[in-house]
Amino acid sequence: MRVGPVVAIGYQYLDQDHFTESGGGDFGVRVQDSTIESLTASIGLRASAELVYSNWRLVPKAMLGVVHQFKDDPFSISASFVDYSGASFAVTGADPIEYEGVASLGMTASYNENLILVMDFATTYADNQTKAMILAGISWIF
Repeated sequence: MRVGPVVAIGYQYLDQDHFTESGGGDFGVRVQDSTIESLTASIGLRASAELVYSNWRLVPKAMLGVVHQFKDDPFSISASFVDYSGASFAVTGADPIEYEGVASLGMTASYNENLILVMDFATTYADNQTKAMILAGISWIF
């Protein structure tokens, strides 16, 4: 069994160009350019093992950690109606979560190095909010 630390830094940048909605008549929306950035750091503990049964190689894994969001400005979009450009408005999203707890469990199974099966479950917990993700995959190499 292997147990060790996990440390990561993540950066995301989104640059959305302006656009004008079509088909809305007088109430079509014109959205302005917008950008958003995200800078995160995470730290945690990961454990994995390797089990071999006949031609199968199984690698179960688990991880616990915490993620910190450094850039905590909410995403905002400025817009106006096509025929009423003087009456612009802004829509602001929720504040990003500063700290999230992260947990994941998974298994990779390979058969004779030709067949690989992957199954992972990950979840985050923060501020009365829970997110979950399930990932499953299969790869056949021939």
